[in-house]
Amino acid sequence: MKIGILFFVLLVSACAGDSKNSETSNEKNLVVSVLNSGGVAVELNSISYASVDAPATAYELECDGDDGCSEWDFPDDLTGGINITARAWLENASDPLCMDFYSGEQYIDVNPEVEQRINVFIYYEVTACE
Repeated sequence: MKIGILFFVLLVSACAGDSKNSETSNEKNLVVSVLNSGGVAVELNSISYASVDAPATAYELECDGDDGCSEWDFPDDLTGGINITARAWLENASDPLCMDFYSGEQYIDVNPEVEQRINVFIYYEVTACE
């Protein structure tokens, strides 16, 4: 009976250790939120980034959701300095035939050893109408 209880305790301890490791592996090293100038989250369909070492090569992250994403998890293997760019065409509140263009950019030196969270603020630039 004692051996059965000892085996059960060891089994439960091993399972608890596995779930703890999986939680650690789910952590991201860079999470970016997109906000408007008032600090309100803005949902976008994509966001891009480029390394400062190769600024001509941009990488685009696409949202999995239908309505867009306001928070983005960047690749875990990303390191070094990057520029993050967010752009959006949003419907003009006063005229449904017009669209407002917003954009913003943020630099960060990505450290893979720690989780980093930053905000990219997008600001109004121009309105285009049909």
